Amino acid sequence: MKSLIIPHRTKGALVLLVLIALKVSAQAPSASPNNAAIVEAIEDEIYDYGLQGEYQDIGTATAKNIRHVNLYVLPNSKQPGSFNVIYKLPPPYGEIYRMVRMNDDGLAFLYTRPEHGFRSSGPAFSTVYLDDDQVCKLKADATKIYFEVQVEPTMDRVEQAIARQRRRYGYSALEETRVGKHRKQE
Repeated sequence: MKSLIIPHRTKGALVLLVLIALKVSAQAPSASPNNAAIVEAIEDEIYDYGLQGEYQDIGTATAKNIRHVNLYVLPNSKQPGSFNVIYKLPPPYGEIYRMVRMNDDGLAFLYTRPEHGFRSSGPAFSTVYLDDDQVCKLKADATKIYFEVQVEPTMDRVEQAIARQRRRYGYSALEETRVGKHRKQE
């Protein structure tokens, strides 16, 4: 609960009226299996694309190496088994509205690859193309959770992300980059 304190003067004495307002707090990512899978997909993509270092100034620092970034999850009424999410990626992407589908194996599939950009329409786009009031309403109606970014992840965490990305999409952006570098050196 969040308290809102409003000062009120009565006969020279300061009387504080305390109004209790509901606090929309960020829930732990594991609040539901779908939310946990969505969080895992977003985190995996961040590590697979090497974006983690760009999160130094995004979200809230919870430890020296860890940032919590808000994530808003909405059910997609037009696509059963799918969700829409709003969250921040580092520049040049910014805040995005993105469709997520749950695969039969329990992995979440994020629509649109970051290297293709997030245009003005489609299953994933920048919220800059939405009316500000609409973004506020979507966030208010959503389940607010967070994802966690290790700015300097362990090699084990990165390898886990690569393995899941291969299962999700059949490739890993980081592996493709590594293979490309090796080919250039040969």
